[in-house]
Amino acid sequence: MASDALPHSAMDRDMDDPLERKNTDGKFYVGLTILVTVIIVGVAAMVIHQRGGIYGPPPPNVEDLRRDRMAAPGHNDDYILDYAAEVMAASVTFDARTFHNQLADLEGYFTPDGWTLFNHTLERLEVVQMMQSGRFTVTPSLNGDPVIIGKGVEAATYQWRVAVPLMVVMESSDRSLDRGLVAHARIIRRPLEQYPQGIAIDSLNFLPDESAVPGPG
Repeated sequence: MASDALPHSAMDRDMDDPLERKNTDGKFYVGLTILVTVIIVGVAAMVIHQRGGIYGPPPPNVEDLRRDRMAAPGHNDDYILDYAAEVMAASVTFDARTFHNQLADLEGYFTPDGWTLFNHTLERLEVVQMMQSGRFTVTPSLNGDPVIIGKGVEAATYQWRVAVPLMVVMESSDRSLDRGLVAHARIIRRPLEQYPQGIAIDSLNFLPDESAVPGPG
């Protein structure tokens, strides 16, 4: 009697093995999971990179911000020229009776290095000795227009080099002497919390003005 059943090999071809199908499905889902994970990680890495890190970009360094501000002028040239003329004139306005108070008022316009250099200049010009004698007054007046002879950033700090021509009158009880001087100053940017104008004098020197006509000795 002939059997209607398919040969065993045919049955193997036409019938799915549940275990094999389960393994195939498992591999598919594992592969899909890996692919999705790779995509998610890639997108996350791109977002983190764009934001500057896991916690976003770091806060700006305060010193860097201050340094950036110091490299910008902060003032126009006219302001610097007016400032220079005022401070340079005050720097050679002295009365023996109020000399030390006048010095104290000037100190706030200078950097520490600038103040040290200024005091050395006063000693070199023997201003201190004249004031201590109690017999002299020194009064300046502008002898021409202040000029900016250089400006720009040096050592991450904006600065100006200014020349201010002055006619200085030195008087005592018995005589008067006029002399032409040119005040050469370097003015630099400084933090506002230390200097209200945001600038200060870092060096100051006085040179004879050969073009000035002195008064009677």
